[in-house]
Amino acid sequence: MRVEISLSGEIALKGPRTRHNMQFALIKNLESVVKVKDFNIEGGIIYADVEGEVERLSKVFGIAKYWVVEEFRLSNLEELADFVEERFRDVVKNKTFAVRVRRVGQHSFTSMEAARVIGSRLYPYSKGVDLKNPQVEVKVDIRYDKALLKLREFDGPKGLPVGTTGKTVALISGGFDSAVAAWFLMKRGSEVVALNFALGGAVHVEAVKKVVKALNEWSSGHVIPIYVVPGDSVLPRLALVNESVRVVVLKRVMYKTAEALAKSLGAHSITTGESLSQVSSQTGHNLFVTN
Repeated sequence: MRVEISLSGEIALKGPRTRHNMQFALIKNLESVVKVKDFNIEGGIIYADVEGEVERLSKVFGIAKYWVVEEFRLSNLEELADFVEERFRDVVKNKTFAVRVRRVGQHSFTSMEAARVIGSRLYPYSKGVDLKNPQVEVKVDIRYDKALLKLREFDGPKGLPVGTTGKTVALISGGFDSAVAAWFLMKRGSEVVALNFALGGAVHVEAVKKVVKALNEWSSGHVIPIYVVPGDSVLPRLALVNESVRVVVLKRVMYKTAEALAKSLGAHSITTGESLSQVSSQTGHNLFVTN
């Protein structure tokens, strides 16, 4: 199966070396979810022959959109129209449609002429042409002596390939906020290491494992390790702290532990799910103290 992958727009804005590194990091990440048999990169687009569930590519950061495509060796416009008609006549049946053609290279016809010829072949099967809001879009990319017919289209999550912007230690509580924060760091290309303070015992740890399992679906093969600090190593000492500052001190302990873990693993940041003034320990003053 051949796929055409459009990269996240910001990758194209990087310098040549960074862009090259990110493109090949993305190829490596693709290999964690599908088998990549062959690939080439043209004009910032990745063309790959793959085996597996292409739907899984929708969770690979760095991809803006991708298509399952079929390649046709271009000889003349009429044969191309035959090729497209055969594959799309049932798709456009009793539906409105539009033909979108893009070209690179020198040809004996324009993109508009190609769209018109292909459209005339499909029109008898359809409900009509609607260029603004068609029910079916027939997309054909012509590149020099070949044409790619886009059979299925998928959205990617955009962002940057995981593993290209370093590593972060994420304080994962098992709740919503910290998981979302970790997900956004992954979207920015960061590998994630999970750190949990198991203040709720084994049940708490199991909840964290479920969260990390969900995050691993987006990690592109960069498996998230989990480090757990047992609650019984923290709670007895915490009980000795004045109740009015106990939660703030606990946060401080969490941050210092995360800092030590980050240094030992070569991570350069700590990620939390803090939300300003959501609870009393997250007021501006208390966050300043804990940091």
